[in-house]
Amino acid sequence: MAYYLNDFSDAWDFALEAAELGEAAGAYVIAAGNYTIIAALAEVWKCDAEAAALYAAATVRLAEKAGHESLRLAGLGQQLWVAAERYDLATFGEARAKLLARPRHDQFRETLVLAVADAVGFGWRNEFSTAAAALAGLPERLLASNADHALRQGMLGLIAAATGDTDRARTLAREALERSVKPAGVEPIHVRYHRERGRLVAAATCFLIGDIVRGRRALSSRFDPNKQLLSAIHSNGIDAEAVPPLFRGWAEFINAAYRSAASHRPPVALTPAEVAVLSLLPSGMTLAAIAAELGKAPKTVQRQVESIYAKLAANNRAQAVERAREAGLLR
Repeated sequence: MAYYLNDFSDAWDFALEAAELGEAAGAYVIAAGNYTIIAALAEVWKCDAEAAALYAAATVRLAEKAGHESLRLAGLGQQLWVAAERYDLATFGEARAKLLARPRHDQFRETLVLAVADAVGFGWRNEFSTAAAALAGLPERLLASNADHALRQGMLGLIAAATGDTDRARTLAREALERSVKPAGVEPIHVRYHRERGRLVAAATCFLIGDIVRGRRALSSRFDPNKQLLSAIHSNGIDAEAVPPLFRGWAEFINAAYRSAASHRPPVALTPAEVAVLSLLPSGMTLAAIAAELGKAPKTVQRQVESIYAKLAANNRAQAVERAREAGLLR
Protein backbone atom coordinates (compact mmCIF):
# COMPACT_ATOMS: atom_id res chain seq x y z
CA MET A 1 0.00 0.00 0.00
CA ALA A 2 2.79 2.45 0.88
CA TYR A 3 4.36 1.87 -2.56
CA TYR A 4 1.18 2.88 -4.40
CA LEU A 5 0.75 5.89 -2.11
CA ASN A 6 4.26 6.99 -3.17
CA ASP A 7 5.50 6.63 0.40
CA PHE A 8 8.66 4.93 -0.77
CA SER A 9 10.68 5.12 2.43
CA ASP A 10 8.00 3.25 4.39
CA ALA A 11 7.43 0.88 1.47
CA TRP A 12 11.12 0.01 1.44
CA ASP A 13 11.28 -0.58 5.21
CA PHE A 14 8.08 -2.64 5.38
CA ALA A 15 8.92 -4.76 2.33
CA LEU A 16 12.50 -5.41 3.39
CA GLU A 17 11.45 -6.45 6.90
CA ALA A 18 8.69 -8.72 5.54
CA ALA A 19 11.07 -10.28 3.00
CA GLU A 20 13.78 -11.02 5.53
CA LEU A 21 11.33 -12.41 8.12
CA GLY A 22 9.55 -14.47 5.46
CA GLU A 23 12.79 -15.94 4.15
CA ALA A 24 13.99 -16.82 7.66
CA ALA A 25 10.66 -18.53 8.41
CA GLY A 26 10.61 -20.45 5.15
CA ALA A 27 7.63 -18.43 3.86
CA TYR A 28 9.25 -18.09 0.45
CA VAL A 29 6.18 -16.80 -1.40
CA ILE A 30 5.83 -13.88 1.02
CA ALA A 31 9.56 -13.19 0.85
CA ALA A 32 9.69 -13.33 -2.96
CA GLY A 33 6.66 -11.06 -3.31
CA ASN A 34 8.25 -8.43 -1.09
CA TYR A 35 11.59 -8.69 -2.86
CA THR A 36 9.85 -7.73 -6.11
CA ILE A 37 8.78 -4.48 -4.43
CA ILE A 38 12.29 -3.85 -3.11
CA ALA A 39 13.86 -4.55 -6.51
CA ALA A 40 11.46 -2.10 -8.16
CA LEU A 41 12.19 0.57 -5.55
CA ALA A 42 15.94 0.02 -5.83
CA GLU A 43 15.66 0.68 -9.55
CA VAL A 44 13.14 3.50 -9.88
CA TRP A 45 13.45 5.25 -6.51
CA LYS A 46 16.99 4.69 -5.25
CA CYS A 47 18.43 4.33 -8.79
CA ASP A 48 20.78 1.71 -7.34
CA ALA A 49 21.73 -0.70 -10.10
CA GLU A 50 23.52 -3.18 -7.86
CA ALA A 51 20.68 -3.39 -5.35
CA ALA A 52 18.05 -3.74 -8.08
CA ALA A 53 19.96 -6.66 -9.59
CA LEU A 54 20.51 -8.27 -6.17
CA TYR A 55 16.86 -8.17 -5.12
CA ALA A 56 15.57 -9.28 -8.51
CA ALA A 57 17.84 -12.33 -8.22
CA ALA A 58 16.51 -12.94 -4.70
CA THR A 59 12.95 -12.93 -6.05
CA VAL A 60 13.83 -15.58 -8.62
CA ARG A 61 15.71 -17.72 -6.13
CA LEU A 62 12.91 -17.77 -3.55
CA ALA A 63 10.12 -18.13 -6.10
CA GLU A 64 11.88 -21.21 -7.46
CA LYS A 65 12.14 -22.62 -3.92
CA ALA A 66 8.42 -22.05 -3.45
CA GLY A 67 7.54 -23.38 -6.90
CA HIS A 68 5.60 -20.15 -7.58
CA GLU A 69 5.71 -19.62 -11.35
CA SER A 70 4.16 -16.14 -11.59
CA LEU A 71 6.57 -14.71 -9.00
CA ARG A 72 9.42 -16.45 -10.77
CA LEU A 73 8.40 -14.79 -14.04
CA ALA A 74 8.13 -11.43 -12.29
CA GLY A 75 11.63 -11.81 -10.89
CA LEU A 76 13.05 -12.89 -14.23
CA GLY A 77 11.37 -9.93 -15.89
CA GLN A 78 13.00 -7.60 -13.36
CA GLN A 79 16.36 -9.30 -13.84
CA LEU A 80 16.12 -8.96 -17.61
CA TRP A 81 15.07 -5.32 -17.48
CA VAL A 82 17.78 -4.29 -15.01
CA ALA A 83 20.41 -6.22 -16.98
CA ALA A 84 19.32 -4.43 -20.17
CA GLU A 85 19.58 -1.06 -18.44
CA ARG A 86 22.98 -1.88 -16.91
CA TYR A 87 24.40 -3.44 -20.09
CA ASP A 88 25.00 -6.63 -18.09
CA LEU A 89 25.30 -9.06 -20.98
CA ALA A 90 25.75 -12.23 -18.93
CA THR A 91 22.67 -11.75 -16.74
CA PHE A 92 20.71 -10.50 -19.73
CA GLY A 93 21.37 -13.72 -21.63
CA GLU A 94 20.62 -15.97 -18.66
CA ALA A 95 17.34 -14.25 -17.70
CA ARG A 96 16.16 -14.13 -21.31
CA ALA A 97 16.85 -17.84 -21.82
CA LYS A 98 14.88 -18.72 -18.68
CA LEU A 99 11.94 -16.54 -19.72
CA LEU A 100 11.84 -18.20 -23.13
CA ALA A 101 12.28 -21.73 -21.78
CA ARG A 102 8.68 -22.05 -20.59
CA PRO A 103 5.53 -20.79 -22.32
CA ARG A 104 3.94 -17.63 -20.89
CA HIS A 105 0.45 -16.29 -21.34
CA ASP A 106 0.54 -13.08 -23.39
CA GLN A 107 -1.27 -11.21 -20.67
CA PHE A 108 1.79 -11.36 -18.45
CA ARG A 109 3.61 -8.07 -18.04
CA GLU A 110 6.83 -9.99 -18.72
CA THR A 111 5.76 -10.18 -22.38
CA LEU A 112 6.15 -6.40 -22.64
CA VAL A 113 9.41 -6.45 -20.68
CA LEU A 114 10.78 -9.22 -22.90
CA ALA A 115 9.85 -7.37 -26.11
CA VAL A 116 11.48 -4.11 -25.01
CA ALA A 117 14.58 -5.86 -23.66
CA ASP A 118 14.83 -7.97 -26.81
CA ALA A 119 14.70 -4.84 -28.96
CA VAL A 120 17.50 -3.28 -26.90
CA GLY A 121 19.58 -6.46 -27.15
CA PHE A 122 19.07 -6.78 -30.90
CA GLY A 123 20.05 -3.13 -31.24
CA TRP A 124 23.31 -3.77 -29.41
CA ARG A 125 24.07 -6.32 -32.13
CA ASN A 126 23.04 -3.96 -34.95
CA GLU A 127 20.01 -6.15 -35.77
CA PHE A 128 17.55 -3.29 -36.04
CA SER A 129 15.02 -4.98 -38.30
CA THR A 130 14.66 -7.76 -35.72
CA ALA A 131 14.43 -5.14 -32.96
CA ALA A 132 11.57 -3.43 -34.80
CA ALA A 133 9.77 -6.76 -35.22
CA ALA A 134 10.00 -7.46 -31.47
CA LEU A 135 8.25 -4.17 -30.70
CA ALA A 136 5.77 -4.25 -33.57
CA GLY A 137 4.49 -7.65 -32.42
CA LEU A 138 3.39 -6.37 -29.01
CA PRO A 139 -0.38 -6.74 -28.40
CA GLU A 140 -1.98 -3.34 -27.85
CA ARG A 141 -3.62 -4.53 -24.63
CA LEU A 142 -0.19 -4.76 -23.01
CA LEU A 143 0.48 -1.07 -23.61
CA ALA A 144 -1.36 0.05 -20.50
CA SER A 145 -0.39 3.72 -20.42
CA ASN A 146 0.90 6.64 -22.43
CA ALA A 147 4.28 5.84 -20.88
CA ASP A 148 4.32 2.39 -22.49
CA HIS A 149 3.32 3.88 -25.84
CA ALA A 150 5.97 6.60 -25.52
CA LEU A 151 8.65 4.03 -24.83
CA ARG A 152 7.70 1.87 -27.80
CA GLN A 153 7.25 4.83 -30.18
CA GLY A 154 10.54 6.36 -29.07
CA MET A 155 12.39 3.09 -29.65
CA LEU A 156 10.74 2.52 -33.04
CA GLY A 157 11.69 6.07 -34.02
CA LEU A 158 15.33 5.48 -33.14
CA ILE A 159 15.26 2.18 -35.04
CA ALA A 160 13.78 3.94 -38.09
CA ALA A 161 16.62 6.48 -37.96
CA ALA A 162 19.13 3.62 -37.59
CA THR A 163 17.85 2.08 -40.83
CA GLY A 164 17.87 5.35 -42.79
CA ASP A 165 14.12 6.16 -42.66
CA THR A 166 14.40 9.74 -41.45
CA ASP A 167 10.81 10.75 -42.17
CA ARG A 168 9.37 7.87 -40.16
CA ALA A 169 11.90 8.52 -37.40
CA ARG A 170 10.77 12.15 -37.16
CA THR A 171 7.09 11.19 -37.00
CA LEU A 172 7.59 8.53 -34.34
CA ALA A 173 9.88 10.72 -32.23
CA ARG A 174 7.29 13.50 -32.20
CA GLU A 175 4.56 11.03 -31.23
CA ALA A 176 6.73 9.72 -28.40
CA LEU A 177 7.43 13.23 -27.13
CA GLU A 178 3.72 14.08 -27.17
CA ARG A 179 2.90 10.94 -25.20
CA SER A 180 5.71 11.51 -22.71
CA VAL A 181 4.55 14.92 -21.49
CA LYS A 182 4.14 14.83 -17.72
CA PRO A 183 0.46 14.26 -16.89
CA ALA A 184 -1.50 16.24 -14.34
CA GLY A 185 -1.89 14.69 -10.91
CA VAL A 186 -0.03 11.89 -9.18
CA GLU A 187 1.83 9.49 -11.44
CA PRO A 188 2.99 6.02 -10.30
CA ILE A 189 6.76 5.98 -10.13
CA HIS A 190 7.18 2.98 -12.44
CA VAL A 191 4.98 4.71 -15.05
CA ARG A 192 7.09 7.85 -14.80
CA TYR A 193 10.21 5.75 -15.23
CA HIS A 194 9.00 4.30 -18.55
CA ARG A 195 7.74 7.68 -19.72
CA GLU A 196 11.12 9.30 -19.10
CA ARG A 197 12.96 6.50 -20.89
CA GLY A 198 10.69 6.96 -23.90
CA ARG A 199 11.30 10.70 -23.87
CA LEU A 200 15.05 10.34 -23.72
CA VAL A 201 15.17 7.84 -26.60
CA ALA A 202 12.93 10.16 -28.65
CA ALA A 203 15.24 13.10 -27.85
CA ALA A 204 18.22 11.04 -28.99
CA THR A 205 16.38 10.36 -32.25
CA CYS A 206 15.85 14.10 -32.74
CA PHE A 207 19.58 14.75 -32.33
CA LEU A 208 20.36 11.92 -34.74
CA ILE A 209 18.12 13.23 -37.54
CA GLY A 210 19.23 16.83 -37.08
CA ASP A 211 16.16 18.12 -35.21
CA ILE A 212 18.42 19.63 -32.56
CA VAL A 213 16.02 22.29 -31.26
CA ARG A 214 13.30 19.73 -30.58
CA GLY A 215 15.83 17.39 -28.96
CA ARG A 216 17.07 20.11 -26.62
CA ARG A 217 13.51 21.12 -25.79
CA ALA A 218 12.69 17.49 -24.95
CA LEU A 219 15.56 17.48 -22.43
CA SER A 220 14.40 20.64 -20.68
CA SER A 221 15.28 21.39 -17.06
CA ARG A 222 11.91 19.98 -16.00
CA PHE A 223 12.89 16.60 -17.41
CA ASP A 224 16.68 16.70 -16.96
CA PRO A 225 17.22 19.21 -14.11
CA ASN A 226 20.96 18.65 -13.77
CA LYS A 227 21.53 18.57 -17.55
CA GLN A 228 23.29 15.25 -17.05
CA LEU A 229 21.73 13.69 -20.14
CA LEU A 230 21.73 16.83 -22.26
CA SER A 231 25.45 17.29 -21.68
CA ALA A 232 26.14 13.63 -22.58
CA ILE A 233 24.23 13.51 -25.88
CA HIS A 234 25.39 15.01 -29.17
CA SER A 235 25.02 14.52 -32.90
CA ASN A 236 27.45 11.57 -32.94
CA GLY A 237 25.93 9.62 -30.05
CA ILE A 238 25.95 9.65 -26.27
CA ASP A 239 28.81 9.40 -23.80
CA ALA A 240 28.07 6.04 -22.14
CA GLU A 241 30.49 6.82 -19.31
CA ALA A 242 28.67 10.04 -18.42
CA VAL A 243 25.19 8.57 -17.93
CA PRO A 244 23.82 6.89 -14.78
CA PRO A 245 24.56 3.14 -14.40
CA LEU A 246 20.91 2.30 -15.06
CA PHE A 247 21.11 4.02 -18.42
CA ARG A 248 24.27 2.40 -19.74
CA GLY A 249 22.34 -0.18 -21.78
CA TRP A 250 20.19 2.53 -23.34
CA ALA A 251 23.31 4.51 -24.21
CA GLU A 252 24.77 1.46 -25.97
CA PHE A 253 21.48 1.03 -27.86
CA ILE A 254 21.49 4.69 -28.91
CA ASN A 255 25.15 4.57 -30.00
CA ALA A 256 24.54 1.44 -32.06
CA ALA A 257 21.65 3.25 -33.79
CA TYR A 258 23.88 6.25 -34.50
CA ARG A 259 26.55 4.01 -36.04
CA SER A 260 23.97 2.21 -38.14
CA ALA A 261 22.45 5.50 -39.33
CA ALA A 262 25.88 6.72 -40.41
CA SER A 263 26.28 3.62 -42.60
CA HIS A 264 22.99 4.42 -44.37
CA ARG A 265 23.84 8.03 -45.17
CA PRO A 266 24.88 8.72 -48.75
CA PRO A 267 28.35 10.22 -49.00
CA VAL A 268 28.41 13.99 -49.41
CA ALA A 269 31.54 15.33 -51.09
CA LEU A 270 31.97 18.92 -49.97
CA THR A 271 35.16 20.79 -50.71
CA PRO A 272 37.16 22.14 -47.75
CA ALA A 273 36.00 25.66 -48.69
CA GLU A 274 32.37 24.53 -48.67
CA VAL A 275 32.85 22.84 -45.30
CA ALA A 276 34.12 26.14 -43.88
CA VAL A 277 31.05 27.96 -45.18
CA LEU A 278 28.73 25.18 -43.98
CA SER A 279 30.14 25.41 -40.45
CA LEU A 280 28.88 29.03 -40.21
CA LEU A 281 25.40 28.50 -41.64
CA PRO A 282 23.83 27.47 -38.28
CA SER A 283 24.99 30.74 -36.71
CA GLY A 284 22.38 32.80 -38.57
CA MET A 285 25.05 35.09 -40.01
CA THR A 286 24.23 36.74 -43.32
CA LEU A 287 26.18 35.63 -46.37
CA ALA A 288 27.98 38.98 -46.33
CA ALA A 289 29.00 38.40 -42.70
CA ILE A 290 30.17 34.88 -43.53
CA ALA A 291 32.21 36.26 -46.42
CA ALA A 292 33.82 38.82 -44.11
CA GLU A 293 34.49 36.16 -41.47
CA LEU A 294 36.23 33.90 -44.01
CA GLY A 295 37.92 36.69 -45.95
CA LYS A 296 36.08 35.87 -49.18
CA ALA A 297 34.11 37.80 -51.72
CA PRO A 298 30.33 37.70 -51.13
CA LYS A 299 29.74 36.30 -54.65
CA THR A 300 32.17 33.44 -53.92
CA VAL A 301 30.30 32.55 -50.73
CA GLN A 302 27.00 32.76 -52.61
CA ARG A 303 28.24 30.23 -55.21
CA GLN A 304 29.56 27.92 -52.48
CA VAL A 305 26.24 28.06 -50.61
CA GLU A 306 24.38 27.16 -53.80
CA SER A 307 26.75 24.23 -54.29
CA ILE A 308 26.19 23.10 -50.70
CA TYR A 309 22.42 23.21 -51.22
CA ALA A 310 22.68 21.17 -54.39
CA LYS A 311 24.91 18.51 -52.83
CA LEU A 312 22.66 18.20 -49.80
CA ALA A 313 19.43 18.30 -51.86
CA ALA A 314 18.31 21.26 -49.74
CA ASN A 315 16.07 24.18 -50.68
CA ASN A 316 17.09 26.61 -47.96
CA ARG A 317 19.53 27.20 -45.14
CA ALA A 318 17.50 25.44 -42.43
CA GLN A 319 17.11 22.34 -44.58
CA ALA A 320 20.79 22.36 -45.49
CA VAL A 321 21.79 22.54 -41.81
CA GLU A 322 19.41 19.71 -40.90
CA ARG A 323 20.66 17.46 -43.70
CA ALA A 324 24.27 18.28 -42.92
CA ARG A 325 23.66 17.11 -39.35
CA GLU A 326 21.98 13.95 -40.59
CA ALA A 327 25.06 13.32 -42.71
CA GLY A 328 27.38 13.89 -39.76
CA LEU A 329 28.87 17.04 -41.29
CA LEU A 330 27.74 19.28 -38.45
CA ARG A 331 27.39 18.78 -34.71
